[in-house]
Amino acid sequence: MQNLGAVTYDDLKAPVQELLYKFEVYDGAAWINLCALGGLNYLIKDSLSFSSGGAGVSPDPIAGTWSAEISNDDGIFHPRHPYSVYSSLLQCGRKVRISVGAVYGGTDYFWPRLVGYMDAPHFDNTNRRVSLSGGDSMKALADTRLASPDNFWGSSATYSTIASVMVLGSEMYNEADALEIEHDTNNVTNWVVADGTFESSTDGGGGSTYVGLLQPIDDTDAPVAYNDNVGNFSAGVTYVVSFKYKRTSPWTPGTKLSCYIYESGTYTCWGSVANLSSATWAAASFQFVCPKTTTARMTFKMSAQYKAGAVDIQVDQISIKPQTGDAINAGYELPAGANGPHYATLDGVPVSFGTTNDEWIYDEATNLVTFSEKKIIAAGTNNLVVYYFTTQDIIDVLGDVLSSSGLYVDRAAALAALSYTDPDIDIQKVWFETGTPALAATAKICERCGYRFWFDELDVPHFQPAPTHGDPVAWFSSRTAADGGDFQDIEEVRNSIVIEGIERGAFSTAKDKKTSRITGLANDGPFSADKLEQTYSTTNDLFQDQPTVDAMAATLLAAFKDPKLYSDLPVPKNPIPLERGDTVEWDIGLRPAIGSDPGLKNTVRGIIRDASFSGDGFNYKCEMRSQAMNIANYATGPVTVTAEHCKGWALTNAGASGDVQFNLPAAVVGMEITFYVMAAQTLTINPNGTERIAVLTGTNGDYLRSDAVIGSCIKLTCLVAGYWHKVGVAVGTWTEE
Repeated sequence: MQNLGAVTYDDLKAPVQELLYKFEVYDGAAWINLCALGGLNYLIKDSLSFSSGGAGVSPDPIAGTWSAEISNDDGIFHPRHPYSVYSSLLQCGRKVRISVGAVYGGTDYFWPRLVGYMDAPHFDNTNRRVSLSGGDSMKALADTRLASPDNFWGSSATYSTIASVMVLGSEMYNEADALEIEHDTNNVTNWVVADGTFESSTDGGGGSTYVGLLQPIDDTDAPVAYNDNVGNFSAGVTYVVSFKYKRTSPWTPGTKLSCYIYESGTYTCWGSVANLSSATWAAASFQFVCPKTTTARMTFKMSAQYKAGAVDIQVDQISIKPQTGDAINAGYELPAGANGPHYATLDGVPVSFGTTNDEWIYDEATNLVTFSEKKIIAAGTNNLVVYYFTTQDIIDVLGDVLSSSGLYVDRAAALAALSYTDPDIDIQKVWFETGTPALAATAKICERCGYRFWFDELDVPHFQPAPTHGDPVAWFSSRTAADGGDFQDIEEVRNSIVIEGIERGAFSTAKDKKTSRITGLANDGPFSADKLEQTYSTTNDLFQDQPTVDAMAATLLAAFKDPKLYSDLPVPKNPIPLERGDTVEWDIGLRPAIGSDPGLKNTVRGIIRDASFSGDGFNYKCEMRSQAMNIANYATGPVTVTAEHCKGWALTNAGASGDVQFNLPAAVVGMEITFYVMAAQTLTINPNGTERIAVLTGTNGDYLRSDAVIGSCIKLTCLVAGYWHKVGVAVGTWTEE
């Protein structure tokens, strides 16, 4: 519950004649209160509704939502108003703040209930209204998609590639021309050219006397040179094509060369290399698996920028050989502290993980990244970049996810704003798929820790363990007659838990890779009510070892295997600032009073799972404590309180015609008992011997006496042997005597 300030709880728990509201919109410089703008209230009566975000039953973050209707009779909020200073106030993305309060002692008091953002408003010109809705700050997380590098936590290392050692057969390109390796003859007899010229040239440098020279003849058509029979190819065989090239004119740096191998006649492309643009002699290569036995066409094509007489490309030392054994590729060792690679780029192009074709692989035992035996690697300088995982504190990951949404400038600012209990969890490998919403990433973090994340009424982010029934922050004498009663929700029952963690062994995000994941299973048998198996299943790569995933499966099973009991607590016309996660108590009538039978009441305790407001009242959906408080009624005294009573019982003076004295047993750590005034008589609590009710009584052996007001109550617990301590808020007046 929020701080009450100068208002007491006794003042606050009673209904008020009228609730007060603040509906504020931030215009970029100041908060504009539409409930008191120029002396007018523009919030239409009973149109305001909202549901607070907070800690629910499951780890999924719960967002707050809101809606309101704004009067626009004078048109000042319409975006086409010619001179209103508020014509641009109501627009998508504006920050809003909603507060509810009342008058106490002649003073207006307000408590913030939600800070959030506005969706696109709807301007109703006929009825002169503006319909508004939106969510809390969770909306920024839902709207943010994680993208590289914000979806990966680690570092990178840069390497110069080492050329593959190939096992190749005999040379297939045996043309006696300027492009062949050995003969180096001054001709290009078997090459055909289109939209350009292709001739033998003595402008060497690639290692030969003669080279092939490709030039455009105009500025509109790309020059192409091709040879229709560069060898006889066999089905199923892998071939390696290599050559040297050089772009000779720096005037057009965008000029590029591509090389293709086509099936003769059909011109089906079997393999290629494209976008070659080196201004110095460079080697290029590619490989392909021949799909059928036939001849093939080899084609060189100039593309991008070209201009007649201003650019040419030289080609030399063509080689085509069958691959008779796998390539031998060098390994690249990751730095100390690396937990395996995430992805790699070669010559600026991403390379996927795998073992089938042009992919990288990782050997965890040697800490080496290498390439598939099917991939040919050319020598290069600083052209291989491997991005690798490093161990991360999960709190730091959450801070980065929050800052990615734009709510905070960086991790430090996010963690400074965050109210959290550190789960002290380190994760070896952290990444989320590209496009993952920041809210979904936050949910995975919550699931891994068993925590809850939410923005409170003051827009403070929280990351805390799941709340449990604690000491009540508020107590009500009864619910209103209009409450929804008690109910269960079978949809929340989960008696079979399946958690799939990270893939075993490989450090890969490939979706099609058939590896087993670390899996945690917990099962409680068929649900007893209808013999159904209700399964909760999730995949979360943040679970990365077997003990952790097993422990979480067991934890979730314990939390969800039994149906929970819920109760609605309507609180009309009352601004008491209760929040999700607060524990509250109230009395329920179990048996009505008839004649001399005083009836039976009990005190129930619930933890608020949902807090909503509509019209002029709040409703709190409460998850009830699994075991009701024991209760005993006493009409005469004195009463000897036993140790059994001090296991959470509630004792009352129901039916009493005078004061009833309760004599406490020796105070032992862990004892807990509550006293209620249920007859209009005083109730006396007497400690054992010289023991003391700490804080409330000033002298050892002194007792407490209540007022004679029905509804007065006090809860005591023993934290130190020989002493009783007051827990929570005592209701009514209790006097030391």
